[in-house]
Amino acid sequence: MSEHLNIGLPEQISIKNNYDSIEITRQWPRFQPFTMALGAVYLIYHCVTKYTGTENVDIPNLLYLLVFIILMTYFSLAGLLNKTYIMVTKKNVEIRHRPIPWVGNKIIDASEIKQLYAKERRIKNNRLKYEVHVITHSGEDTKLLRLLDSSKQALYIEQEVEKYLSIKNVSVHEELG
Repeated sequence: MSEHLNIGLPEQISIKNNYDSIEITRQWPRFQPFTMALGAVYLIYHCVTKYTGTENVDIPNLLYLLVFIILMTYFSLAGLLNKTYIMVTKKNVEIRHRPIPWVGNKIIDASEIKQLYAKERRIKNNRLKYEVHVITHSGEDTKLLRLLDSSKQALYIEQEVEKYLSIKNVSVHEELG
């Protein structure tokens, strides 16, 4: 992909042009966190019914279940509430996941960015997910975003960041065609 394509706005993505920046927002998919939340509710019900009124409580097993329920609840809340915000200014590209704290927040100096490209990745169960990478002037390849649901999302984000930063799109070995 050596020329800028005109990729239309994909599902779960919105863009806002500000005076001195653009902000691309990605809605996280809701199906998996919803099913995880149902699993957490079931485990809570299981713990209450199994351990209420019982004198022989298996403390290690109960603690394990409680930690598991807390993690499932955290992941469910993040999945149901979070959005990814990509703020692009002439100074930097900033990735933030909020309102629930999540891994992958980063800031990259815009002057260091030589090229962006979208990449396909196979994950468990042979499913496809998509990533956006940054290549710096020093040759470093950094993952900007991961686990995007469609190639259109990845290509759109690449297109808009390159357009805003006036980066000429050139072909990269592993990029989506």
